[in-house]
Amino acid sequence: MIIKGYITKTDGTYATVVSYQNEIFDDVLLIYPYGTQSRVKPSESTLVLLFGGLGSKTNLFGIPYDVATQSSLAEGDSEIKNRNSNNGFKAGASKNTITGDTDCDKTINATSYKVSNIKVVGSQQPTITNPAGGTIIDAESRVAIASIITALKNHGLIA
Repeated sequence: MIIKGYITKTDGTYATVVSYQNEIFDDVLLIYPYGTQSRVKPSESTLVLLFGGLGSKTNLFGIPYDVATQSSLAEGDSEIKNRNSNNGFKAGASKNTITGDTDCDKTINATSYKVSNIKVVGSQQPTITNPAGGTIIDAESRVAIASIITALKNHGLIA
């Protein structure tokens, strides 16, 4: 069966669709004819063609067909989100955004690490030499300073 309808609720991957005959279809998997790199992000009222088994209200696929007017992603951007948590990843031309908790066991190359848009870690700085010489020698302080320098080196903050 092929039915025309419009989206009433969507997370970008699944949608609730109401047909022109006022039938409600939940959990419709949206398929984008332009691929994942297209600049589409359907919203409520986006028109959809529904495809499924004759008389079935489950396992339906929907193809949005007026999304060109609903575009909200920039050229080259794509977005993937979890439909339950709304967490996800947006890959952009100049900036990638992760929403929610992240778990990464790979190397990430970056110029800095920011928390609440405040730089807390930047590129590695030159090494700091251990204290030596001077007229007043505080052995305990020198041990503590050497431990701090070792910790900074072990974390890669200094060479």
